[in-house]
Amino acid sequence: MTEPTTKQCSICGETKSLDDFNRDAQKKDGRSSWCKPCTRDKEAAYKAAKAALAQSSAVAPETPTEAVLVPEKPKAKRTRKPRVRKTK
Repeated sequence: MTEPTTKQCSICGETKSLDDFNRDAQKKDGRSSWCKPCTRDKEAAYKAAKAALAQSSAVAPETPTEAVLVPEKPKAKRTRKPRVRKTK
């Protein structure tokens, strides 16, 4: 049986050669289901969204009332059992 030389991208729907798909050992045909350009676009969008989220959450609250204060729990005192010494 001959192996196919083309594959359809599940994002853009275009049929492209297998060289346009990244290798993926978990897939049956050994190639990713997204073509390389679609993968780059998805990763760039993800990184931009992640950077925007980090930028918006890095801003400190302007007033103390906006900050959520969580009281610290007192630490429990650990006790040990007394050591029993064996005598001869």
